[in-house]
Amino acid sequence: MGSTKYLVSRYTGPSTPIEQAAALVQAYWPQKELFSRSQDKIIVYCPTRTEAGQLGEILQCPVYTSRSGTAEEKAAIIARWLENQDQPAIAATSALGLGLDYPYIRCVVHAGAPTRATSFAQEAGRAGRSGEPASSIVLLSATWQPQLDQGLSPDEEAMQLYLTQQHCCRGVLSQFLDDEPHWRWCMAGEEACQVCQEPHSAARPPGLRFGLPAPATAVGGSHMAFTGPGEVLRQDYAQDQALSQYESDLEVMQRCCLYCRILSRKFDHAPQACSHRFHWIQAKKAALAAQKKQGREV
Repeated sequence: MGSTKYLVSRYTGPSTPIEQAAALVQAYWPQKELFSRSQDKIIVYCPTRTEAGQLGEILQCPVYTSRSGTAEEKAAIIARWLENQDQPAIAATSALGLGLDYPYIRCVVHAGAPTRATSFAQEAGRAGRSGEPASSIVLLSATWQPQLDQGLSPDEEAMQLYLTQQHCCRGVLSQFLDDEPHWRWCMAGEEACQVCQEPHSAARPPGLRFGLPAPATAVGGSHMAFTGPGEVLRQDYAQDQALSQYESDLEVMQRCCLYCRILSRKFDHAPQACSHRFHWIQAKKAALAAQKKQGREV
């Protein structure tokens, strides 16, 4: 985290975060004094699969999402990207996670506001692992405003606090991720964040807590709840388990006939191969005809 400079870039005009990200990559890549074409890479994290696809089309770069295929196919996408010296960037969703440990990621861009500090810290943390200066850049519309009264979780509130750029970026992440005695901020030997500009000469005072301003309608103050590394790991594990279960359920559904399952018949066959499907089709047609006869919209 020490060699990474944390920035939040606010932009104006009608362009989208995806268009801004594309322009950033196109401007960053030719700068030889900042970027080694032989090994340095850029990751652009997009909020959705659709937006990742859009960025991939603009930059003609690889796209990595949860729908990118099997584990082997996903690994092949990463391998081709890393081997291609003429393609610096990859457009990805949060699906590009723990499997990537390439040291020469020089820039991690988030096209739009990240939601959770846990995911953001992991994604931004892929930059600068070689020890060379690197950047984490979040692209935000100038109209973005923090959510102060939305019942946020500590993880979400920490991300909102980071994006307000009122406190040291490194300090906000440390406050959420580290045990309180180890809370820190930008110090000498580290790339100072956009807020600090210059590293602090003294360690962060014990007990100094950063927090969001209280909503105008709220009674009393509001501050970010501390969770610590144990809770962060628990949240990540729970999220991975939920995603794995969801993907497993989808695979099961693709191989079973829900019509037969509802009727308590044997359902371990594909729906399009079911001989009973015509009963459902006929019943559907009869229901639609009855609705139409009664003058109801269908």
